[in-house]
Amino acid sequence: RTPKRAVTLNQGTTEIMLALGLVDSMVGTAYLDDEIWPELAADYAKVPVLSDTYPDIDTLMATDPDFLYASYRSAFQAGTKED
Repeated sequence: RTPKRAVTLNQGTTEIMLALGLVDSMVGTAYLDDEIWPELAADYAKVPVLSDTYPDIDTLMATDPDFLYASYRSAFQAGTKED
């Protein structure tokens, strides 16, 4: 089924979701490390940016996500804000 409350945790996954036309299913994004593709910029502007890096667990869970999408396992490793 299509996610209703997705959060993307890397630029690649963000752009994939946007390219698939799933902007209305996204409740957050994080860790943009380059300019967003111009074709996707208007949709990207509709998605809340949770953090410039990986968001802390409280910020992430406050979005009540039903789908987390990341390119790298490091997005899911436990850490503290000081890490």
